[in-house]
Amino acid sequence: MTAPEDNKAHGDISLQQGCDGPVTIGSTCSEGETCDQFTNVIGGFDWDPFKGATDQMYWPTSDGRKILDTTMGNWERPQNNATIAHLQKLVGQRNAYIVGGEGTDDIASGNNCLSVIFY
Repeated sequence: MTAPEDNKAHGDISLQQGCDGPVTIGSTCSEGETCDQFTNVIGGFDWDPFKGATDQMYWPTSDGRKILDTTMGNWERPQNNATIAHLQKLVGQRNAYIVGGEGTDDIASGNNCLSVIFY
Protein backbone atom coordinates (compact mmCIF):
# COMPACT_ATOMS: atom_id res chain seq x y z
CA MET A 1 0.00 0.00 0.00
CA THR A 2 1.31 3.44 -0.85
CA ALA A 3 1.20 6.59 1.23
CA PRO A 4 -1.55 8.94 0.02
CA GLU A 5 0.72 12.01 0.30
CA ASP A 6 3.30 10.86 -2.24
CA ASN A 7 2.22 7.46 -3.70
CA LYS A 8 5.40 5.79 -2.42
CA ALA A 9 5.94 2.77 -0.21
CA HIS A 10 7.61 3.69 3.09
CA GLY A 11 9.50 1.54 5.57
CA ASP A 12 11.96 1.53 8.46
CA ILE A 13 13.53 -0.87 10.95
CA SER A 14 12.39 -1.18 14.56
CA LEU A 15 14.18 -3.05 17.37
CA GLN A 16 11.68 -2.03 20.02
CA GLN A 17 10.27 -5.53 20.53
CA GLY A 18 13.61 -7.31 20.35
CA CYS A 19 16.45 -7.97 17.95
CA ASP A 20 17.60 -11.32 16.60
CA GLY A 21 20.09 -10.04 14.04
CA PRO A 22 20.95 -7.34 11.51
CA VAL A 23 18.44 -6.21 8.87
CA THR A 24 18.37 -3.58 6.13
CA ILE A 25 15.54 -2.04 4.15
CA GLY A 26 16.09 -0.26 0.87
CA SER A 27 14.27 1.44 -1.95
CA THR A 28 14.45 -0.23 -5.33
CA CYS A 29 14.27 0.62 -9.00
CA SER A 30 12.82 -1.86 -11.48
CA GLU A 31 14.71 -2.75 -14.63
CA GLY A 32 13.96 -0.21 -17.34
CA GLU A 33 12.43 2.22 -14.85
CA THR A 34 13.65 5.80 -14.56
CA CYS A 35 15.20 6.02 -11.10
CA ASP A 36 14.96 9.05 -8.83
CA GLN A 37 16.45 10.41 -5.59
CA PHE A 38 14.58 7.72 -3.64
CA THR A 39 16.40 4.87 -5.38
CA ASN A 40 19.02 2.78 -3.56
CA VAL A 41 18.49 4.50 -0.22
CA ILE A 42 19.15 2.02 2.58
CA GLY A 43 18.16 2.03 6.24
CA GLY A 44 18.81 -0.39 9.05
CA PHE A 45 22.18 -2.02 9.69
CA ASP A 46 24.25 -5.00 8.53
CA TRP A 47 26.65 -5.38 11.46
CA ASP A 48 26.49 -7.69 14.48
CA PRO A 49 24.14 -6.22 17.14
CA PHE A 50 25.25 -8.84 19.68
CA LYS A 51 28.87 -7.68 19.81
CA GLY A 52 29.63 -6.74 23.41
CA ALA A 53 26.15 -7.64 24.70
CA THR A 54 25.97 -9.03 28.23
CA ASP A 55 23.62 -11.70 29.57
CA GLN A 56 21.29 -9.08 31.11
CA MET A 57 20.55 -7.69 27.62
CA TYR A 58 19.09 -10.94 26.27
CA TRP A 59 15.63 -12.43 26.26
CA PRO A 60 15.59 -16.23 25.93
CA THR A 61 12.96 -17.46 23.48
CA SER A 62 10.80 -20.55 23.95
CA ASP A 63 13.00 -22.45 21.48
CA GLY A 64 16.20 -21.68 23.40
CA ARG A 65 17.58 -18.88 21.22
CA LYS A 66 18.64 -15.58 22.71
CA ILE A 67 17.54 -12.26 21.27
CA LEU A 68 18.27 -8.75 22.45
CA ASP A 69 15.47 -7.75 24.81
CA THR A 70 12.61 -5.28 24.29
CA THR A 71 13.48 -1.59 24.48
CA MET A 72 9.94 -0.39 25.09
CA GLY A 73 8.38 -3.17 27.14
CA ASN A 74 5.35 -5.28 26.31
CA TRP A 75 2.77 -7.60 27.90
CA GLU A 76 5.53 -10.08 28.87
CA ARG A 77 8.48 -7.95 29.90
CA PRO A 78 9.42 -4.41 30.97
CA GLN A 79 11.79 -2.31 28.88
CA ASN A 80 15.41 -3.34 29.24
CA ASN A 81 17.56 -0.25 29.87
CA ALA A 82 20.82 -2.17 29.37
CA THR A 83 19.63 -3.23 25.91
CA ILE A 84 18.60 0.35 25.11
CA ALA A 85 22.06 1.69 25.99
CA HIS A 86 23.78 -1.10 24.05
CA LEU A 87 21.71 -0.63 20.87
CA GLN A 88 21.95 3.17 20.98
CA LYS A 89 25.73 2.85 21.06
CA LEU A 90 26.11 -0.01 18.57
CA VAL A 91 23.27 0.62 16.08
CA GLY A 92 22.00 4.16 16.71
CA GLN A 93 18.48 5.60 16.59
CA ARG A 94 19.04 6.94 13.07
CA ASN A 95 19.45 3.39 11.71
CA ALA A 96 16.60 1.72 13.61
CA TYR A 97 13.91 2.62 16.12
CA ILE A 98 15.31 1.77 19.53
CA VAL A 99 13.10 4.05 21.64
CA GLY A 100 10.30 6.34 20.57
CA GLY A 101 8.96 7.13 17.15
CA GLU A 102 11.39 9.78 15.94
CA GLY A 103 14.92 10.06 14.66
CA THR A 104 14.99 7.04 12.34
CA ASP A 105 15.41 7.45 8.60
CA ASP A 106 12.26 6.75 6.57
CA ILE A 107 12.96 4.81 3.40
CA ALA A 108 10.62 5.67 0.53
CA SER A 109 10.42 3.78 -2.75
CA GLY A 110 9.05 5.44 -5.87
CA ASN A 111 8.16 2.10 -7.49
CA ASN A 112 6.44 0.95 -4.27
CA CYS A 113 8.86 -1.95 -3.78
CA LEU A 114 11.15 -2.22 -0.79
CA SER A 115 14.01 -4.67 -0.43
CA VAL A 116 14.35 -6.18 3.07
CA ILE A 117 17.42 -8.28 3.86
CA PHE A 118 17.79 -10.30 7.05
CA TYR A 119 21.40 -11.27 7.74
